[in-house]
Amino acid sequence: PSMKVNLETPIKLNESLGGHIVQGHIDTSGLVISNECIGENLILEISLEKKWLKYCIEKGSIAIDGISLTIANLNESYSNSFGAITVSIIPHTFKNTNLQFKKQNDSVNIETDFFGKYIERLLPVKGD
Repeated sequence: PSMKVNLETPIKLNESLGGHIVQGHIDTSGLVISNECIGENLILEISLEKKWLKYCIEKGSIAIDGISLTIANLNESYSNSFGAITVSIIPHTFKNTNLQFKKQNDSVNIETDFFGKYIERLLPVKGD
């Protein structure tokens, strides 16, 4: 009950899209590895299972706790079973979301790239 969450009204079909497509679905969860302020930005590094990294690309989109963000860096060899992504949180996003409260080892919800999942589903399976 005391947990802070992010809520945003959905876009209407007649409005222009000003960001990434986020469905509000949770694919997996990740753990905050580090949070560091550099200049005015908060740099978050988050670990997630390697099987989800195929939907993550540098400069690609990802949603963390429902917030549409851009992946700044991708580390595919963080550990044996986990990779890591880094995102840079600008001051406006920091002030207006729950990311300002995230600490090391906090869990976050992850929604990977919308398009990557659909493209993968439509491609033929290797060996077919």
